[in-house]
Amino acid sequence: MPRAAERPPRPSLVGPAATLVLWLLLWLLLSARAVPYVFKPIEIITGPEWWTLGGLRDDAPGLVVDSTTLYYEVLVLILGFYAARVGGWAHVLRYFAGERYERLRLTLSVAAAVVLLWLAWTPKVPLLLVLMGSAQDWLLSGDRLKATVAAYTCYALTTAIVVWPIARAAHWGDALRDLRAGRAPGRPRSRTAPPPPRRTAPCAPSGPSCVPPAPPMPPKR
Repeated sequence: MPRAAERPPRPSLVGPAATLVLWLLLWLLLSARAVPYVFKPIEIITGPEWWTLGGLRDDAPGLVVDSTTLYYEVLVLILGFYAARVGGWAHVLRYFAGERYERLRLTLSVAAAVVLLWLAWTPKVPLLLVLMGSAQDWLLSGDRLKATVAAYTCYALTTAIVVWPIARAAHWGDALRDLRAGRAPGRPRSRTAPPPPRRTAPCAPSGPSCVPPAPPMPPKR
């Protein structure tokens, strides 16, 4: 009798916990702007005239302030992604979730997309504000058509920038195909068994050679 599949050994929680603590520490340091020379790329993008002693000037325009805030938040997300990769967070989640891992990953990713999309429309994560500030010439041009096109383009870009990476990482395409096929996400696809082979009558030892009978001919019209 075949032996039942054994459950893999329980993963260590030291690595995930250490990377989580390190990521939270870097998050606090970046939020306080306490990491030197990290501001250099955004200083080059926004212009050095708005910076002094590693910080923004008080008279910096709103687009520069929002771009700097968004820059540091993107750095935090990138660091969190690599912390999860190095710490094996997905492996730990897969172990404790078991067969429900695919559904749990889909649920968590949808919840994360909704929360991040809501934050991206607020000043807390000023993605939409940065896009609209970049399209300010069209929005304030006085042309209703240009303003409408610019506004809806900013909305679409905000949604795509937030949702597309999460959908790609969480394999929403596979989950959608499973739902269309009437299966729960993560459930293995059923395989149809091959048809049994046709059996032919055995030949007599002294009889003629075994030749399969020819199919019947269709009637002539």
